Amino acid sequence: MNEIKVTILVAMYNVEKYLQRFFDSIFNQTMREFNVVIVDDGSTDRSFAICQEFAQSDRRIRLYHKPNGGVSSARNYCLRKLKEEGGGEYCIFADPDDYLEPNMVECLYERITSSDADMLICDYFSDSISGVNRNPCNPRSTYANDVINELLLGMHAGLWNKLVKSSYYVDVKFPDNLNYQEDFFSLIALLLKIEKVDYLPIPLYHYCFHKESLSNNNSSKFVLDSSMNLLRQLRTHYSFLLKNWRYSVYEIRLAYSILIQCEIEDDYFRSFFSWIKMSVLLHPHKLYRRSLFVLLVVKNICSQNIIRKLSHSFHR
Repeated sequence: MNEIKVTILVAMYNVEKYLQRFFDSIFNQTMREFNVVIVDDGSTDRSFAICQEFAQSDRRIRLYHKPNGGVSSARNYCLRKLKEEGGGEYCIFADPDDYLEPNMVECLYERITSSDADMLICDYFSDSISGVNRNPCNPRSTYANDVINELLLGMHAGLWNKLVKSSYYVDVKFPDNLNYQEDFFSLIALLLKIEKVDYLPIPLYHYCFHKESLSNNNSSKFVLDSSMNLLRQLRTHYSFLLKNWRYSVYEIRLAYSILIQCEIEDDYFRSFFSWIKMSVLLHPHKLYRRSLFVLLVVKNICSQNIIRKLSHSFHR
């Protein structure tokens, strides 16, 4: 076998109907010097059996099975196997219900080795029933701290379009009880360790929207529990972000997206907004604050006192 240069890390759960497309995109890669670490997180369908068949036909595929523990637990298992058994100098995560462009591994590897960057970000496609759209990332800076600022202002935090030197993942851990925006949390941890980020303005990954996807689960309880857990983790482990005005914008955007995507007929949402500090709601970033104010009033979540303070802040 040729020397492994890149390792693709895959956490898997109940994705049997997407695996043929995923593996087709793996086997059709123009570069061969890579391997794939797949961790089945207790799937109840035929996902593991299907992967066994593919693994028997290609020695580059390393397949593992564990009891169900959530996506963060499965990704930590991927990283543990990478550390214990070795792999490529570079690694990247991929979701098995998505797929790769045929030249993705080759393009990313050639660019990151020529630029000597610690992390390489590329553009991506978003696939849905309405079509395929190209999504440019366009980071304005190659400094890691600046990329953190762009994440807070809305740049996609998915790890599947970011090739990273494997050594930087050694001490990175996904919080076991965080199964929503876990990429965002761990990407910040990576960016705090690395120095140089490079950008390749070519879409090489297909991020696919499915009704059953975890990230598309918009039930009130899931969204709120997950969002509160995410904020708790961010404020506990990255408290320095609270001094960054962009983090205030991030929390406003999170609150805004929650109000947009969920229908509320009870008081469940109030528990989330008790986490959003008044200083955040009153932050002078009017684009989000005005929209959030309208939604809070329409959905009758704010107290009259908060409504008066928000309304008064518009006239400053």
